[in-house]
Amino acid sequence: SSCYLFLKPYTKKMEEILLWSHYTQNHKGFRIWINLSLIASLPITTCDVIYNDDLLSIDVNDLYSGKDVLPFLKEAMVTKAKCWNYEDEVRAFTSKEYCKLEEVGGKTLEYINISLESVTRIDFGIRFPIEERDKLIERRKVRGLSGIKFFQCGLSYDEYAIEYEEL
Repeated sequence: SSCYLFLKPYTKKMEEILLWSHYTQNHKGFRIWINLSLIASLPITTCDVIYNDDLLSIDVNDLYSGKDVLPFLKEAMVTKAKCWNYEDEVRAFTSKEYCKLEEVGGKTLEYINISLESVTRIDFGIRFPIEERDKLIERRKVRGLSGIKFFQCGLSYDEYAIEYEEL
């Protein structure tokens, strides 16, 4: 299929404090580092996000005329307003055929299976619950996944930044 599915954003600026605020519910979440070479069986395409203040538009008639709108849809999937350019975001896509569907809480979620062996690191946000963090770390030990490193985020005392302490 020529249809693409957005997986998750990632950025070239891994330490941007605002990204933690926006994408982890104000530092309550976590970030997973994945070695993409270990999921090489998935055909993944990456694209740098385009930052532009001009809205993309399409003539509604083009949707019904048989005109190829795929180039427009692809551009729309990688375009954001200029005010977000500090993210320096990269988006990853794969064909829909590699995605799984699952009903959770009355919603249909689409995701891809990624082996735990491809996970190299997990960073816990400043406000991530300690009890939940410790449970996740213990599960790693039980499953024998010693290749995953865990880090706890904290605020720097010297600058407006996040510091990482290995657990």
